[in-house]
Amino acid sequence: MKQQRVVLIGFLLMLFMVFPLITVFDTYKLIWGIPVQAVYIFGVWVLAVLAIALVVMSKKIKK
Repeated sequence: MKQQRVVLIGFLLMLFMVFPLITVFDTYKLIWGIPVQAVYIFGVWVLAVLAIALVVMSKKIKK
């Protein structure tokens, strides 16, 4: 079950990082001085890392 969840998170990460979706955020607007596209890419990456960490840690806690 843990492996399936990690694979699902990996597929979702690939889905959110495809070229057409990234170009939606390719604007000249800034968030706290950082381009929106960079904030989107970094945000998706951080959420994926946190989701994988939660999946891995939840199994260790239950044992």
